[in-house]
Amino acid sequence: PKTCTTCQGSGQIRMQQGFFAVQQTCPSCRGQGTIIEDPCTSCHGRGVKEETKTLSVKIPAGVDTGD
Repeated sequence: PKTCTTCQGSGQIRMQQGFFAVQQTCPSCRGQGTIIEDPCTSCHGRGVKEETKTLSVKIPAGVDTGD
């Protein structure tokens, strides 16, 4: 990963509005402070991939909720 050039790696940007300064999460790196230069097509640089699977689970007879 490379350091985000928008927030200089802080993950936050500061906007001056008259006398007030507003700090918010950096929209470029989403608060991470770094940006993946060449993200893969599966996870788009997030490091995780969402997937839906159907699982078969056997529950023994007599098991109560919470056991």
